[in-house]
Amino acid sequence: MPDMTHIPHLGRIAADDVGAIQQKEATYQGSWKAAGGRSAWFMLRRKMDRLMVMMQRPEPPEGFDLRIAALGINASVEGLKLSEGQVEALAHVTDAYCTEDIFQMIANNPSGDDGSPLAEVRDLRRYLLLVEAEMVARGVVSRAPVQTLKKAMHACSYGPGSPPVEPPAPAPTVAEERRVPRYASPAAAPAFGVPGTPENGGQHARYRLEDGLTVSPGDPWYFTSTDPIGGNIYWNVWRPDCPPDMTEHLPRLRLELNHKEWEETPAEYRGMYNWLGAETKYRLRKPFQEAWCETG
Repeated sequence: MPDMTHIPHLGRIAADDVGAIQQKEATYQGSWKAAGGRSAWFMLRRKMDRLMVMMQRPEPPEGFDLRIAALGINASVEGLKLSEGQVEALAHVTDAYCTEDIFQMIANNPSGDDGSPLAEVRDLRRYLLLVEAEMVARGVVSRAPVQTLKKAMHACSYGPGSPPVEPPAPAPTVAEERRVPRYASPAAAPAFGVPGTPENGGQHARYRLEDGLTVSPGDPWYFTSTDPIGGNIYWNVWRPDCPPDMTEHLPRLRLELNHKEWEETPAEYRGMYNWLGAETKYRLRKPFQEAWCETG
């Protein structure tokens, strides 16, 4: 029976990747592709090279003899005391073996801190996502339909050719009507043209700001959020930059959610959460906590 225990974790890892990319892109504004495809390739190469250096077999110590290491293994198995040379030789053999085992290298330092193997794996994976996303944005590559992705995941879990297993339909919830955003653009939202008031001389007419737009409003008050489940991109209101009276009608979000609650959250908000594996829950990302969190 093949070991497929990794499959349930793919969605959460992908969600973390998307969130991390969005945070960095908000700061760096696509600088990774500004110099073109050659520069993007060399960026990928740098990440690969760092992993190759980390996984490189160490140089043998001076005077290393594989026969001494073999004698040390035999002595260890028989419970005999090892000589200093055997200890040193065995240490080198162990290091050489482990440095070519990516699982063991990550297990030795699972922190994900800068410079660790896990950090380099994550960075490389996220840069690769950016490259494919750019090709989709240019119309060069077609994004696989969600149903195709679901079939692929099913084949991984249950084997190719197995009958599909459809999950039961979730019970309707209050948020269900917002699963599919109601407005394709600001102009489609209610009160699109809010007239000016006598106090401002009839000036500054504005439209009603709404989360979950499916096309770009071309407005600096919006940011993009990608749904990790469906892969769809939504435009939500960036509340810190907006006058309070323009966002008071928008929903507040809970700071923490369990997995079921996160899945039932409207699609435009799911990408704003991070999965905390150690605590088995989702938490609203720091940039959103102050302006989006429920109060009281």
